[in-house]
Amino acid sequence: MRIIFFFLVLINSYLCYGQVKPQDKNSFDQEFNFSSFYKLSDGHQLYFNYTYLSQAEQFQQRLATLSYRYTLHRNWRVGILFKRAYGLRHNEDWNKDSGPWAWKDTSDRSEHLTSAFLQHKQIAWGKGRGILKNRLSLQRNWFNDQDTLFYKAGILNFEFQNWTTLHQFELAIPLNYNRSFISELWHYSAFLYQYNTILQFGPSFTIGKMFWNESIDFNSRNGNEFEQSILIYRLGLSIILAL
Repeated sequence: MRIIFFFLVLINSYLCYGQVKPQDKNSFDQEFNFSSFYKLSDGHQLYFNYTYLSQAEQFQQRLATLSYRYTLHRNWRVGILFKRAYGLRHNEDWNKDSGPWAWKDTSDRSEHLTSAFLQHKQIAWGKGRGILKNRLSLQRNWFNDQDTLFYKAGILNFEFQNWTTLHQFELAIPLNYNRSFISELWHYSAFLYQYNTILQFGPSFTIGKMFWNESIDFNSRNGNEFEQSILIYRLGLSIILAL
């Protein structure tokens, strides 16, 4: 009888735990990207980007980015970046404020982020027809004091007349949060048509994986830990202005 009671308690605990652990498996998103480059002088450049995301599992996300970039050498560039974001999601957004456990809708929550980066570009093939890009960035989110190291590697291909293709890989390493060694893993592809010397536009496709751990509130209430991942598929439209 004690054994039966033990198994009933064990099964009940498992079911209760399963009800409060996030169950998101994948998300199919739509993205709109607008970017603008402005050359101040030789070696000095401003960059602006606005991104809107409609996310199946993460509500809406909006990001506005302003960056200053300085060319140290033909192959080396450094920069600083300021970003205002709405709709970012963190471990602590999995909570039980009212009703059942659920992800908090952060679509209208404002967060400020800053980062600094070092970038290297070099010719990969064809006397400039293929460009290899590597970038290392350190980002600070001032909303929750989270620090993240980003590594990005990409290939720009100018082989086709009036078309530029971009394929890049990016990973995010959380420095002071998450038990997971990697919190984000992305692959991004864009196909841009050059309408004239100023305007480019075209479709993009992104596939990524994001990794979550339990919130402090979850752990204190349940005494449990979890690791959750979500697979993201994203179709987008990109517009770029070079001023």
